[in-house]
Amino acid sequence: MINPNNDTQHDADLILLNRMYVGEFLNENIGFESINLVKADDGKNYIYVTPYGTMDIDKYKKVKTILFVRKYAPGTYQIIAKAENLRLAEEIEDYINNKNNYGDIRQLQQTKIEKIKFSSVSYKDIFENNRTKTKSNNKINGAFYTYTGKVTMANKILIISKTDFVNDSKKLFRSSLKMFIDKQSTPNAYNKLEEYIEDHNKENWKDETQKIKVKRKLKNNSNFISILGKEDDELSFSNLFAYIFRTYKELFFHFYIDILSNSKNFKNEQLYKYFDFNQIFKVEREINNIDIKLTDDKGNVIVIENKIKSNINGVNLKIEDHFHKIESQLSKYYNIVKNETETKNVKASFFIFYPEYHEVLKNSLPAYLDADKYVLVSYKNIYGYYKKWFDDNKKNLSTLPRFYFDQFLNSLKKHTESVDNQLEEELKLKFNNRIFELRQSSKS
Repeated sequence: MINPNNDTQHDADLILLNRMYVGEFLNENIGFESINLVKADDGKNYIYVTPYGTMDIDKYKKVKTILFVRKYAPGTYQIIAKAENLRLAEEIEDYINNKNNYGDIRQLQQTKIEKIKFSSVSYKDIFENNRTKTKSNNKINGAFYTYTGKVTMANKILIISKTDFVNDSKKLFRSSLKMFIDKQSTPNAYNKLEEYIEDHNKENWKDETQKIKVKRKLKNNSNFISILGKEDDELSFSNLFAYIFRTYKELFFHFYIDILSNSKNFKNEQLYKYFDFNQIFKVEREINNIDIKLTDDKGNVIVIENKIKSNINGVNLKIEDHFHKIESQLSKYYNIVKNETETKNVKASFFIFYPEYHEVLKNSLPAYLDADKYVLVSYKNIYGYYKKWFDDNKKNLSTLPRFYFDQFLNSLKKHTESVDNQLEEELKLKFNNRIFELRQSSKS
């Protein structure tokens, strides 16, 4: 509950969804939300509410719980922590009680943030180089911190999605990075979030946040794909896979035997380990729009559809025959290759490469015609296999191939996580390293 005067606010009934790790601001700055999931040296949680999308300030004193969320999948967000026992920052409360004597909240908080420290470095010093925004009339458009309170981390994956708002008058995160949820306009979403928060089975939440302890500078794992801004680009990764498969054909042979052609993948034994690696095979890109097509000298085929953020494409929603299955790119590729191979009396198998976090893709596949002909292979499995080979063999590679292969693995790593949290990891790194650098400079 909000408790600015150490008295319970009985009218505090709003749930505030605070979206983290998003926006161009984070490209050049250390996100202020870095403070939300750690305690300061004084043992308190100082809570920063994302400023974009200004709201009526009177709502701030009616918030009982803040849920910090991050993007999980299209139209879906994961709740990563909750903040309760909220107390408004003194400067914001003063403004609410006396609007005519308003001063820039961040200016008013300058003295306060000099005393708030994280791993012995002041809040002010950590964020002093950030670009900031100011207020708009009768709106709070940002403060160094908005509340203090108790922050508890989620113990499992808790999801809120646009489907939870289907019958509500509000929709999930239209443009703002924060959203007030109330019983009147969003009853369905409110009730679901209330169940998460109350947690009658005592399984949703774990320990409170801890003080940050900075001991060393963290390494930036950037790679040529991320530098070019192509870390989510399917075309770039399909080109990378094709390059690796062509360049390291013997390695692909073992990858095919151990991962792609694993007996668990095929009910039909005729497709098990049929591809002929005693002959030269070719790797082609975008033949009939197929991402990657491998063909041996006998005409046997491997089809790979590579997915990162997108779902199944080329959907023909007008065709609802075939037991109401939906025609799409999957059935298109399957029929093209099936017709080719049947005339030659050869075989074909079909695979979908996908990131570990792409739950929407996995869950939607049963709706598509011929999706059952495809075998799902996660980036996590691909990364693990090629990483082990690289660790065992990199000493035998010359400098340039070793560099290229390392960059290939580095670019895959992001897509092996259960959530797409690249910005989160970058933010933690910036926060940690800024503290480390300031501590080092104070010693010199």
